[in-house]
Amino acid sequence: MKKLIISISLVLIVLLVKDTSFNFQYNSAVIGPDRTAERAEIQEVLPSENSERLTVKLLTGDLKGSTFAIENNYYNSDYYTRPFRAKDVLIVAVDRSPNMNTPEITILNYARDSISFCLVFIFFALLILVGRKHGLKSAVSLMITILIIIQVMLPLILEGFHPILSATICCLVISVLNLLILTGASLKTSATLIGTSFGVLVAGLLSYAIGILSRFSGLNDEDSLLLTTVQNGTIDLNGILFAGILIGTLGAVMDVSMSISSSMHEIAENNPDMDRMKLVRSGLNIGKDVMGTMADTLILAYVGTAIPLLLFSLSKETPLIILLNSEAISTEILRALSGSIGIILSIPATSLAFAMLLQKGVKEGFALQAVNLRAAPELGENIIGKLEREEQLTILEHKKGWYKIQRSTGEAGWIRENGLTQKKL
Repeated sequence: MKKLIISISLVLIVLLVKDTSFNFQYNSAVIGPDRTAERAEIQEVLPSENSERLTVKLLTGDLKGSTFAIENNYYNSDYYTRPFRAKDVLIVAVDRSPNMNTPEITILNYARDSISFCLVFIFFALLILVGRKHGLKSAVSLMITILIIIQVMLPLILEGFHPILSATICCLVISVLNLLILTGASLKTSATLIGTSFGVLVAGLLSYAIGILSRFSGLNDEDSLLLTTVQNGTIDLNGILFAGILIGTLGAVMDVSMSISSSMHEIAENNPDMDRMKLVRSGLNIGKDVMGTMADTLILAYVGTAIPLLLFSLSKETPLIILLNSEAISTEILRALSGSIGIILSIPATSLAFAMLLQKGVKEGFALQAVNLRAAPELGENIIGKLEREEQLTILEHKKGWYKIQRSTGEAGWIRENGLTQKKL
């Protein structure tokens, strides 16, 4: 089953990458009429009073190997002054308009992607090195998550589908695929999926309701302003905001739900006779410890993105009444608190789901070896049969180091607990 899930996941990755809706051009890309983006390496730097003259060599495109001179002017602000050095690799725009005798080269930015790729490689290498098989499955699930967001959710929104509906469907698909890859089809997976879905949907609905009551416009940052130029300005900015909250909440809620399900699974395995309500209370107690740190993580992540805005507001001594009622700050508060509420509510949802789905008194197992089947849970009791190695059994009861089992023939009896292994819940 697990091999089938991994195989399907790999096929899905290939399909998502193959049928990309993005015009992905890496080394050389068209960025306008008669304009392309290329890589270039600085060969020489000649500084002057308020500028520096650069000699650059193109590394890609039709003009690969050609050298050009660029004037890099200094600005009064240090933030916009970028002194370059020889051997620096840049991304430049090459303009070859028909009215130009020679191509015009304009600096766009440093080439930073090689460093990013190195960091990605280190991340995946450590993930697999430390996690081994589980780390590989985590890498596959992460790739699927990213591809679904980029290749499915975003194109759906651009095609005119409602952002919140698109995000909700994608969140559910991501949850199912990730959990099946990481834990397979099991009780843990089912309980985690229920808890995750409940927490994410509550966070989404709550943020949507608060957004309507607060009359958000969706124009809370510069990126949102850029979106007003998409689809003739008809794109739902509020929907985009709430879709982002759903995606941002998903990972944290799934983490909490899985932690609770895994812990309850271990408790149920080691205490098969535990009452359902005691099991639920155990899940809630575990959730209390996880809840605080995970809520802190989510809130701090959103606060971190708002630090420049907060610093600017404090430096200008913005009154608190203005600060708290600004859309930018209110949006960050909404994101952090709605996500945290989703985390909190996923705890009882997961605990109850696990306890309700757990089949008490009827579990499956296998005989580890050929063991004696006795009439009662005592070594001196009569032997009424002998189990075969890896024989499938139904577990009826657990009592002081013994299991009462039933064979496929209907014969029932007792065996020592070290002679049996249970199926994963």
